[in-house]
Amino acid sequence: QAKAARLCAFQNAVDRGYGCWEVYAEYESPTSSRQKLCVGRIPNPNTVLVDPDTTKADRSDMKFALKMGKTLSNAAFKKKYPKAKDIAGFSAETIGLAKHFTDGDTVTPAEYFRIVTKDDTLLTLEDGRDVLKSKLPKGMQVSEGVLFGNDEMIRVVKSRQTEIPTVEHFVTNGLEILSRETLPISTIPIIMVLAKEKYVKDEMTIEAQTSKMREPQLNFDVAVAAKVQAINMVP
Repeated sequence: QAKAARLCAFQNAVDRGYGCWEVYAEYESPTSSRQKLCVGRIPNPNTVLVDPDTTKADRSDMKFALKMGKTLSNAAFKKKYPKAKDIAGFSAETIGLAKHFTDGDTVTPAEYFRIVTKDDTLLTLEDGRDVLKSKLPKGMQVSEGVLFGNDEMIRVVKSRQTEIPTVEHFVTNGLEILSRETLPISTIPIIMVLAKEKYVKDEMTIEAQTSKMREPQLNFDVAVAAKVQAINMVP
């Protein structure tokens, strides 16, 4: 499955300039409470919207992303999300504002990810360990460059302020938040694969590998069509 997901992303990058795959957790079996990490393919990369202010090639520095899911009938949607409000209870105007998610008869849930950060202090101890101040065991404290407590004392060599990122994950139907959780990861689990990036008049564009082949192929098709037409005119 992982190989198929990556091949799909690379093929999309060749054909249209961009592709992606996702990483997610699922239970090992219907009778297991243990989870495993999986790599899943995203056949249509247009179902994914990512932070436009990213700079890394794989977009791993994105601060938010939206991934549209599978379109469900109202009955299937109610079965999967029994606590969701009845779509029929929303006004036509409200449903119109969420037209990318529902038309009143079907629903396309979407996953929304965002990065949230929490300020913390990183302590470097004289034995080489790095520890976060927020993760210190109960009873430990820092005073005048020394970490002490619980019958332990060690010098703090240096410290610095840092931001600890986590990922919040939402599921929405465009009308309400269906679920919300904090994931134990620091980057959004969608990996982008992009073709050649180039700047035209100071605007970045992505050039698919097949884009340069389209005009020559079109010219070739026109030439062949003209040749066939000429042959058909011969008595």
